[in-house]
Amino acid sequence: MPTPYRGIFVLVDLRRREVRRLEVSKNLYRQFIGGASIAAALFTELAAGRPEPLSPENPLIFSTGPLTGTSAPTSGRYAAAARSPLTGLWGEATSGGRFGPQLKFSGFDGLVLVGAADRPVYLWVSDGKVEIRDATHFWGLGTYETMRLVREETDRQASVACIGPAGENLVRFAAIINDSGRAAARTGLGAVMGSKKVKAIAAAGDKGLIAAREEFEAFARELWRKVASASSSQALRELGTMSYFELGPDFGGVPAKCFTSLEFDYTSLSGLKLKEEFRVEATACYTCPIGCGRRVFLGDLVVDGPEYETATSLGSLNMISDLREVVLANHLCNDLGLDTISTGVVIAFLHYAAEKGLVGVAPAWGDGEKLRSLVKSIAYRQGVGAVLAEGVREAARKLGVPEGVAAHVKGLEIPMHDPRAFFSVALSYITGPRGACHLRADTYLADIGAFIDEELGLGPSDFHTLAGKAELVARMQDLREVYNAAIVCVFSNITSSELSKLLSLATGWEFTPRTLVEAGSRSFTLKRLINNAFGAGRKDDKLPEIVLEPYFSGPIQGLSPREELDAALAEYYKVRGWDPETGIPLEETVASLNLSGYAAKLAVQPPRSGLPSSP
Repeated sequence: MPTPYRGIFVLVDLRRREVRRLEVSKNLYRQFIGGASIAAALFTELAAGRPEPLSPENPLIFSTGPLTGTSAPTSGRYAAAARSPLTGLWGEATSGGRFGPQLKFSGFDGLVLVGAADRPVYLWVSDGKVEIRDATHFWGLGTYETMRLVREETDRQASVACIGPAGENLVRFAAIINDSGRAAARTGLGAVMGSKKVKAIAAAGDKGLIAAREEFEAFARELWRKVASASSSQALRELGTMSYFELGPDFGGVPAKCFTSLEFDYTSLSGLKLKEEFRVEATACYTCPIGCGRRVFLGDLVVDGPEYETATSLGSLNMISDLREVVLANHLCNDLGLDTISTGVVIAFLHYAAEKGLVGVAPAWGDGEKLRSLVKSIAYRQGVGAVLAEGVREAARKLGVPEGVAAHVKGLEIPMHDPRAFFSVALSYITGPRGACHLRADTYLADIGAFIDEELGLGPSDFHTLAGKAELVARMQDLREVYNAAIVCVFSNITSSELSKLLSLATGWEFTPRTLVEAGSRSFTLKRLINNAFGAGRKDDKLPEIVLEPYFSGPIQGLSPREELDAALAEYYKVRGWDPETGIPLEETVASLNLSGYAAKLAVQPPRSGLPSSP
C-alpha cells in the first residue's frame, strides 16, 4: 500500500560539509508517528552526552509527520527541535505555511543538522538532494529580504525557513521564520540555527502529493468539510486568532500590565478593530480550510499578522492599545526573527520592575515607539536589550529582581492565557515538556465546551477548580502530542477518534483513541526523561508568584489556583506514573511505554515505585 513516509532523514554535518541519508525504521515511525515526537527519539539517539544548547554538538532537527503532504486538513506543518538555549531543556516549535510539505516533496521526512559551519551557509533541499551553499551575502539581513533573495537563487516556488539578526546574535528566544509570517518561534531554536551559522533552508520538490488509498482521500474530504464549517473555523476565518478578544476578556483570560491587571480596553486590539482600521486579507497554510492568517495593508507596507498571542504580549501586556503600533511591532519581530510571546513578556517585565523601583530605568507603559526600540535592542543585543535577550528568568537574575516577578515556567515565558482564569491551564503550564506551553494548555477549550472529545472524556467543566483535573490535563497533553506528531493544527479540533482513523488509513497501522493516547504518552514521557537528564524535576514544576497573586478587580477577582496546585500535581504524577518526590517517570512506566533503552541512553535511572532516584 502507499506509505505517507519517505523513510529518510538527511544528516547534514556542517563542520565537515557532508550530507548523508539517515534511514528511519518502520518500528520507530510506529512508536513515535513523526513530527516533534520522532524528533525527540532521534535527538536521544544522536545527541552525544548532554550537549550545551549553543554548542555544535546540539542536533537541530526539522521533521514532518505522516499527514504532511497529504490532503488531510491543516496538515501543512513541520516541527523543529533541539536542546533549548532559553530553558536548557527540551526545545520544540511547530509552524505552518508550506515549508513542511515542500520538505516532504523534496524527498525527505526531515533534516538533522549537526556541527557548525565556519561561515554563514544555507541549505538547498530539492528532488532528493541537499546542497550546502554560501550565505555570507545574506548574513545580517531580515527574514523577509532573506526569503526573497534565497528564492531568487534557488526556485521562486521554494519555501524558505530562515533566521533574522536575532538568531545571528544568539538571542535566546530567536525564532525560525518561514513563508513570510509563519514562525517556529518558541524555545529559541533560531539561536541554535544561528550558532550553526545556518541562515536559511530552502525546500522545493516535484514528488507531489503523497499517494493514499481512496478511503483516506474520502475521509480527508469529509474532515475538510467538517473543519471548514465549524463555528470556531468561521470565527477564525473572519477575524483571525484575534477573534479570542471577543471571548477571552469575559473569562478574565487575557492578561494586561505584565499579568497584574485586567483593566484594559481589549476591544482596541480585537479582530473587528483590525478590520475596521486596516485593509485585511485572510491567508491560509497548505491544505487548510480555515484561513486564520492575516495580511494587513499599511499604505505601501504589507505585513503579516498579528496573532492573538502577539497582540496580547505586545499590546495589553505592555498597556499598548494603539493597534497600528502592535501591528508594526509584530512585523519588526517577524523581520528580526523573534518569538513575540517571549519578547512581549521580557519588555513588560522591564516596565513592571521599573515601576516598582527594582531597576534604574523609567517605565514606558503604552509607548509603542519605545516598544519597537526595545525590540531592536534585544535583536542586536544593545544596552538593556542585551540583558533582556537572555530571557526573563536570566534577566531577572542579572538585574537583581525577585524571581517571582519573572513570568516563566522552566525558563519559557508564560503565554497569553491566564492560569487564574482556567485552573487546568496552570497544571498544564507547569508540567509541559517545553515549559509554559499554550499549545498543550488549551484545556480551557474543553472547559468552555469549545472542544469535546467523548472518547477521552474532554468536555465542559468548572473553570475554577483543579479537583479531578489531572486526568483531563494529561489526556489533552497526550492528544496534542499526537497532533504535533501527525502533524495537524490545533485549530482543526479533530477528535481522537477522527485522528486515529485518519492515521490508520494513512499508514495502514491500526490506531484507536486508546493507542493514540498511548503514543502521546510515550512521546510526552520521553521528553520528560530528556528534561530529567538536563536536571529538571519536581522542583521546577511551579508557577511564579506574579501569575498566582489574585487580581483585585475584574471577572476573576480574588481567584487563584495556588491552594490547589500541589495536590493536583501529586494526582497528576499518579496519572502519569511519575515518582512523587523527583518527578522522574517510574521504572514500570518507562518499561510499559518501551522507553527503557532511551532512559539508559540519557543516563536517567527511573526509580521503582516508592524508591525515589535522581537524574
